[in-house]
Amino acid sequence: MTKRIMLLVMLLAAASCNKPEPESSSSDSSALLNLETKALGPGDHTYRVAISQPETNYLLAQGSYCSKTIDHTSTLGEDGIWLSPCKVNSAGVPLKADNTEAGSFDEAATSGVYGLRYDKNVYCYLTVASPARSLSSDGQLRYYSWLPNQELYVSGSQLTVWYGTWLGSQYVYKAKDNPSLALKDRRARLKVRIECGQLTEAYIQKVSIINRVKSACYYVPQGFSADPAHYITETVDLYDCGSGAPMHLVREDSDFWLSSTELMIPSLDYSDMDYAGMRPAIQVLMGDDTDHPAQAVVFITENVDPMKNYTYTLYVSKSYAIVTLTTSDWEDGGTHSTTTSEPVTTLGTITVDGWTPTTDTADPWNTL
Repeated sequence: MTKRIMLLVMLLAAASCNKPEPESSSSDSSALLNLETKALGPGDHTYRVAISQPETNYLLAQGSYCSKTIDHTSTLGEDGIWLSPCKVNSAGVPLKADNTEAGSFDEAATSGVYGLRYDKNVYCYLTVASPARSLSSDGQLRYYSWLPNQELYVSGSQLTVWYGTWLGSQYVYKAKDNPSLALKDRRARLKVRIECGQLTEAYIQKVSIINRVKSACYYVPQGFSADPAHYITETVDLYDCGSGAPMHLVREDSDFWLSSTELMIPSLDYSDMDYAGMRPAIQVLMGDDTDHPAQAVVFITENVDPMKNYTYTLYVSKSYAIVTLTTSDWEDGGTHSTTTSEPVTTLGTITVDGWTPTTDTADPWNTL
């Protein structure tokens, strides 16, 4: 009942603001949107915009746009700039009218038929993604296939109202006015560093990330699915001495090992038991006897923010290791931050028997 009352109020508000469309608006009865967000940085981008039914999360409609703008500021002022609806392929690459790839947005087919269109007045969740990759179907639900090596920015979901071609009672819908629509790459980067703790020297035989998610389903508007049928995990070796001698670290020489492979993992709250099956873990085999290694396992149980770097440092001793965590924001689309004042959190102590629980967590979530 509350949602129905909200819908009525929002529809009445939209109906009371009937601002006429300019002649030759190029919208062709699709929603007019201004979706630029700072997370993507400069350059050309395509966007997929979807509206979903709040109670069921069923897809109602979707459309694709590009960052080529239509300018009617001469007649509408600051509300007179919006993005061109744009034809794209399944990868979100702009297409010409003949379905060949466009060399630029000027060559792309830009018509309102490609934009967001719907024939009913409803309240809905609005979600934006870039690039405008195709959504996959699961009945009436829709999802993106998440892969660790594939860039995909997806917003949160904003409850709004669709009235004609209006969203949220706005003639030109501005995503920047709604923080939940900030586009974020739903990946985080994981690195491992090992140093001597109380020991004067340490031998490292193997370092692996076990249970790393290699594919997952990101549902619109819900987010990552925790259903085991919707994700696949794997083990990734970061270092392996193989048949050779273990790596030898000497504390007096300030030796350390830092993984050169920067693994991408889904940005999830791994403290949530719903995602326990998706938690990655750092596994380290230690000691100079390769036939009888000592094993330490660090389970990732923190909030993992989108677009952040996470470096877990293990200070190893004979029977335990102290674990600390440093975090930093991505720069330039995902490189390590140049910030030297990264916060350090001591997470606890691990032994061959496992992980000592602690209430410490990482930094607050990224609010780009």
